[in-house]
Amino acid sequence: MAGHNKWSKIKHKKILQDKKRGEKFTKILRKLKTTYMLSKINENFHPKLQSLIHQALSKNIKKNTLYRAMYHQNNKNKIIQIHYEGYGPGGIAIVVECCSTNHIQTLQKIRYTFKKFGGKLSANGSVMHLFKKIGMIKLSFKKVNENNEDDAIKIALKIMAEDIKLHKNGTFTIYTTEKNFEKTKNKLNTLQINFVSSAIIIIPVVSLYLSQKYILKSISLIEALKNFQEVTNIYHNGKLC
Repeated sequence: MAGHNKWSKIKHKKILQDKKRGEKFTKILRKLKTTYMLSKINENFHPKLQSLIHQALSKNIKKNTLYRAMYHQNNKNKIIQIHYEGYGPGGIAIVVECCSTNHIQTLQKIRYTFKKFGGKLSANGSVMHLFKKIGMIKLSFKKVNENNEDDAIKIALKIMAEDIKLHKNGTFTIYTTEKNFEKTKNKLNTLQINFVSSAIIIIPVVSLYLSQKYILKSISLIEALKNFQEVTNIYHNGKLC
């Protein structure tokens, strides 16, 4: 009986491990499928697609599985980019960007999730005035050293950037106005400075501080929305820490 109990525990543990592994694989493949769809209509998603492919291969996902996830599409379905706006728990404003082949089905899922976690989906334009669009360009240092900060500032000054942020992994991000986004990228190309990625993002104009009760509910809502393969970005104005 002792041997049987030991085997049962090992078997149960293995089932749980396989389940967790399967969930991770599914999540990566969903992201890969959505990013591939986006990369066909927006070249800024190409670096992200390559990064996800490397991540998937490092997790021992087979190449045929990757290709099936990317290319198994119904070509008759048109991919559209759409966003939804609403209010989360405690009144935080939320903008959800999606890439979908069935916007009605996506809308139903987003609306249900908002309601489930104490939020409410509203009409487009209802919360967007609480945000503004800016340009974000990510660059990488050729060599990581103590002079990186000075080098980054010099580049930012040359291209008249609005702001700059250094990261610990040898990269830094330059921020521009939405209007100057394309001009800034052209300046970088003229200076022969390669950038890792670039995108127009949304940041809140005013942030909303929440009580601990609403922070936990808001995090649950955002995490639930992130799990949908159609969702590409989520922006909010809540202070969740």
